[in-house]
Amino acid sequence: MQISDLVGQYNRNISQDVSVAAPAPESQQLVDAVREMAAGNIFEGTVNEMRRGEVVLGLSNGQTISAKLAGNITLSKGQSMFFQVKSNNGSQIEIRPYTKGNLSNPILLKALDTAGIPANERTVGMVNAMMEEQMSIDKLSLLDMARTVATQPEIDVATIVQMKKLDIPVTPEMANQFLNYKLDQSAITTQMEAFFDGLLSAFSGELLTGEEALNRNSEILKILFPGEGDAGADGVTLVSAGGENSAEASGIQDALGGSAASVQETAENAENIAVLEEGGAEELPVKQQMDYPEGSSGRLLTDAQAERLGKDLAKFPQLAANERLFVDGKLNLELSPKDMLLELQKSLQQTKSGDSGSVKKLLAGESYQKLLRNVFEEEWLLKPEDLKTADKIKDLYQKLEHQMTQLEKAFEQTGMDKGQLTQAAADVRSNVEFMNQINQNYTYLQIPLKLRGQNAHSDLYVYTNKKSLADREGDLTAFLHLDLDNLGSTDVSIRMRGKKVHTDFFLSDDKSYDLIFEHIDLLEERLEKKGYQCTIQVQNKEKKINFVDDFLKKDQPSTGRLHRYSFDVRA
Repeated sequence: MQISDLVGQYNRNISQDVSVAAPAPESQQLVDAVREMAAGNIFEGTVNEMRRGEVVLGLSNGQTISAKLAGNITLSKGQSMFFQVKSNNGSQIEIRPYTKGNLSNPILLKALDTAGIPANERTVGMVNAMMEEQMSIDKLSLLDMARTVATQPEIDVATIVQMKKLDIPVTPEMANQFLNYKLDQSAITTQMEAFFDGLLSAFSGELLTGEEALNRNSEILKILFPGEGDAGADGVTLVSAGGENSAEASGIQDALGGSAASVQETAENAENIAVLEEGGAEELPVKQQMDYPEGSSGRLLTDAQAERLGKDLAKFPQLAANERLFVDGKLNLELSPKDMLLELQKSLQQTKSGDSGSVKKLLAGESYQKLLRNVFEEEWLLKPEDLKTADKIKDLYQKLEHQMTQLEKAFEQTGMDKGQLTQAAADVRSNVEFMNQINQNYTYLQIPLKLRGQNAHSDLYVYTNKKSLADREGDLTAFLHLDLDNLGSTDVSIRMRGKKVHTDFFLSDDKSYDLIFEHIDLLEERLEKKGYQCTIQVQNKEKKINFVDDFLKKDQPSTGRLHRYSFDVRA
């Protein structure tokens, strides 16, 4: 007999006298059932008597039980409330008042009773969350949800319910990303920044030898540049992460199919914003900017950094003799960061073990780390002009998922598992997987942008309901978050329907607000030349977007009919 069968009804009068000397068979049956209750179970009772730390409770079917009351709690005779089993040693149960959840609604426990599910804190919270989400609480729906709740004890029940409603697979990794999105901590560039910051740890450490540092560097370059980064090091062999991961990435390709043109148009808006924010690039001597071509190491490094790198490299005879690295005794800063890193790795493989300290110092140095970070950015960040075709975005996410999987394997196999670095790589990969899942029903993308002439990274969020895209009558909505040197934190909301574009700028800084407001005419003129009818508003405040409530739930219908129950309720 289940306790839920006996206490599932509510607010009935207690009719049986508590002083009955010999319990009836039904009462004894109830006592036996209560003794079998697991800690955490919830039931309703009315206080009939208090005696020496024990309480006699009347249940809704007219029977009574005796239990030890946990804690120094004052109860009044005749008081009706819910209790939770704290412990049960087989002969004595200990209970405590239960005040959590929405137990004033009789549907909660009745629904669990009907489905044959024990009432405890998580199952009560489950039903309450399902009702708040306007989901069906029929027997089959509850049993299905309860199975998921039981197999994912570490995930909050409300999170599980929301993810199930949105058809997102419930796993710890997906739940972590879902919470990141809810808390506005989903920016993929922020996760990339954490990865870049952790790179230094791969080449530092007292016990790390120069040879180990070189092998780690070789593995990273081989993953970034397959076929180019193998400079002869005896590193680990990594298996391609294609197949399943590539199939998952196809969700993003499908999502882009109907909106690539709109993404391009949104990016052009971003470019116009970037034009307004001048002076954000890192200050470099004018002579250096003129002397070296775009994309060269000379354009990236400051004079001091370039001089320091040249001196460090010249300490190694095999590097100083390399005619690609040094021209007329000077470091060849016309090489791209990628070419310089590959050439350095190739020559450094000839380094003697006695140079171990110098190798570690070089790889962990500011100049080398800046070059390494730049090649990652070139591989993982898009420029606005890259958004003209869907292929660029599709390829980026396939590459990110593939390379992050390989990097995680490399970190494990070469001892590079430094916590922050591994976690950052896992976060980026999980974020891509999460977006793949979202793209089953929505067109949603985070596009990591690097604006031209700026040291600013930004996230471009493009989203719409796939049904709207199919009908060709829905709105495309984009939300652009920028962190720029002069403007500071800037948010831009763009809504597009056909050739009609409405743009809202949100700036918390007064000077930034004035700057944007003064240049609105310029932006409107550029958009009109491209054939758009535009309206632009500038607001002097921050804009917060709730991804779950403002986007995912906006067009989400109820999952099914809400089942209600009738009760015989007597005062």
